[in-house]
Amino acid sequence: MGMMNRRDVLRLGVPLASAAKELSASACQSALEERTVAEYNSYVKTAREAIEQAISGKLSRVPEEHRAAATRKLESDRWFVWNLQDSKPNGALRVYKGVVVDWMGALLLPGVSLEKFEGVLQNYAAYKRVYQPYIYDCYATQIPGPGYKNFRVTSILHDVLEKPAPLVPDQHFSFEVVADSNYFQIGEEKRTLVIRTHANQIREADGGRPEFADGRKENRLLPAGRGQGVLWKSDTWWRATQIGSALYAEYESVSLARGLDAVEFFSLCSVLKLPGVKGKALESMVTRPRKTVTSVMLSTKKALESD
Repeated sequence: MGMMNRRDVLRLGVPLASAAKELSASACQSALEERTVAEYNSYVKTAREAIEQAISGKLSRVPEEHRAAATRKLESDRWFVWNLQDSKPNGALRVYKGVVVDWMGALLLPGVSLEKFEGVLQNYAAYKRVYQPYIYDCYATQIPGPGYKNFRVTSILHDVLEKPAPLVPDQHFSFEVVADSNYFQIGEEKRTLVIRTHANQIREADGGRPEFADGRKENRLLPAGRGQGVLWKSDTWWRATQIGSALYAEYESVSLARGLDAVEFFSLCSVLKLPGVKGKALESMVTRPRKTVTSVMLSTKKALESD
């Protein structure tokens, strides 16, 4: 059988998963548009203003009606995650041809110091061990910047925490993410450490294999802004403070993914708009970042609690 398109799939009644494996990954690729980037950047500006300030209290950004239950979970399990876009349809904010997903998490760890927290987060060479398998490799160099410490960080991400799509259940995605991490101290008496990480460039590996997602080596990286749109943009923040002998820390992850309205009609991926498949595709847009944030939080907790 030769290369099929969407009309062939529907006309011949070929099972979607089988058909997807016969089609090249480029069948679902698209380009990130300037208007989408502009609307994402506007959202990030607002998010930055909200989080880049001293911590005023535990779980202060959890909706008031859920704060009591969140506090109980934080006190008992030492961690909690929540969706800042939970009230939006499908738990994500729609922008032009994209969706913005914004998740947060919190840690409360007795006996952990702010200095240890900063040391663990600054040890980028250990990320491939601490955050495996999500981070396949990581390296960093110090650069000038607005913070008292600044790093150019390159991470090779392997999206194995969530099945990538209903069509190709055996395929995962990999990316090379080049980001700037800036460290700030806010407040005087009760210091809040803020670590801002902004991805300057995200390139997807054609074929989804992490060993080909490293620009230092022979690679199969697509141009920035070109790919299947699982991860177009990314901004994250850590902020932490000492509460007595305990560490209280929050992690926020904002990401931009391609929306279903950006899928071209004459593309295999247009089947994602069909009843029965659309719901799974929309659910994946939220469950993927939720699982990623949860994994980052629990991996960080484990690293901080170890000797």
